[in-house]
Amino acid sequence: ITVATYLPGSSYSFNLLHGFTIYTWIIILTQALSGIFMSIVIKHSSNIIRLFVISFSLIVTAVLSVFIFNIHLNIYFFITFVTMMCALSVYYS
Repeated sequence: ITVATYLPGSSYSFNLLHGFTIYTWIIILTQALSGIFMSIVIKHSSNIIRLFVISFSLIVTAVLSVFIFNIHLNIYFFITFVTMMCALSVYYS
C-alpha cells in the first residue's frame, strides 16, 4: 500500500503522512525518545524506578503545559505531586 501511494501512475492516491504538522512530529519524536529512555532505565535499574520516572515525567509534562498552553493546574495535581515526593522520600530513605 505504501509503495502504491508514491507511484506516479497509481490510481490509489492516499498519502499516509498527509496532515502531519510540526506538532505531530514533535509528539512522535518525544514518544520515541521516551521509549528509548525507558529501555535504558529498565536495563540499569528496577521497575520501581521506572514507575517513579513515569510519575515524574507526568509532572514535568503538566508543568510544561502551564507555560506552553497556559493551562491552570488544579488541586489534584498538587496532591499527586506531594504524594509522589513522599513516596520518593520513603523509597530512598
